Formats: sequence, structure tokens, C-alpha cells
Amino acid sequence: PTVAVGGHCSGAGYGNMIRKYGLTVDLIQDAELIDVNGRLLDRKSMGEDLFWAITGGGGASFGVVLSFTFKLVQVPPQVTF
Repeated sequence: PTVAVGGHCSGAGYGNMIRKYGLTVDLIQDAELIDVNGRLLDRKSMGEDLFWAITGGGGASFGVVLSFTFKLVQVPPQVTF
């Protein structure tokens, strides 16, 4: 089984580039979420507490994440383990 990007991010996001760029969640700048009341929220409208919760700080029962916006980083030509 594999994990898609949404599951990877909600679990903090450990990867090969962690030493250089940190966890995947450290690169998330925004997210769109439909909450339990059916409201479409972005980072500004959901507030920092809910944003923190959906990006690894809490469980996965706050709503349905529709999208994440990431800060892009330069990937080196060779990544070693």
C-alpha cells in the first residue's frame, strides 16, 4: 500500500530531504478544507489552530482537505540515503 500526498502531509511528512528542508508540513503555505458544517475554508478563514491541526498537529477528523499549497524547493540532481 502507498500513501498519497494528503496522507503524507497529515502525518508530518518524513522524506529524504528532511535534513535540508525540514518536514513536508513545514513547506505547506495554505490549504483548502471543507469542515464538518460544509464550509469551504482556507488558512485565513480557518485560523492557525485548525491549520496546525490538519498539518500534522492533530488527528484527521477535522474535515476534508481539498488542496495544499506548498513552498517549492530546489531538488538537487542527486539525492542519496
